[in-house]
Amino acid sequence: MSVIGFGGTIPLESKDVCSEEKLFHLVKAEELPASELLRHLGHRHLAAYRLCQRVTNSLAFVISQDGDLRFFANDNGRLCFADGLCP
Repeated sequence: MSVIGFGGTIPLESKDVCSEEKLFHLVKAEELPASELLRHLGHRHLAAYRLCQRVTNSLAFVISQDGDLRFFANDNGRLCFADGLCP
C-alpha cells in the first residue's frame, strides 16, 4: 500500500450529498442516509466520503487526533462506512 495524496480538498458540488443516497454501515449492518451521517462529521470525513463517492473500489481512512478511526469505501459502487474502530 502507498499513500497517493495527503491534505487534498475535493471541490463541493451541489449534488455531493444527495438526501436519498445511502451509506452501508458495516458495524451496524444497515443502510443509513448519507446526509444524516455526514451532518455530524467534519470536513475530513466529507472529503473521504467524496473521494469514495467518485472513485470505484476506493478506501479512505479518517484518523482523529484523539484516536477515533473511521472508514469509508466504495465497493463496486456501493458506499460503505464504519466507525467505532480501533487503530
